[in-house]
Amino acid sequence: TCCNLVLDNNIRGAAIKAGVYASLEKGLLLQDKDTVRQCLASIFSVCTEDLFMEQMAKSTRIPVTLIKYISNSDHSNVTLTPEEYSLGARTLCMLSWCTRSRLFLQ
Repeated sequence: TCCNLVLDNNIRGAAIKAGVYASLEKGLLLQDKDTVRQCLASIFSVCTEDLFMEQMAKSTRIPVTLIKYISNSDHSNVTLTPEEYSLGARTLCMLSWCTRSRLFLQ
């Protein structure tokens, strides 16, 4: 799956170049909690490299989707686990902390 491709350090860059971010973002919107959790973990795993964070902030709506998700504004019937909230919040913090991605969050 897309999540597994991003979690593999050896092929992460190729998966991102191929457009995996769109699939991960759509995965955040699904009702299946396991899929959402795996997408959150995969997106957070990208936050180890500035280039990948910049690409995420510049070319996707993942930061906006994460804000909506953890604030529960679009998912009023979904209860977040502490792990899901933490992964979403930590991803947003990493994107805000990185100077290369911060510019695109404004």
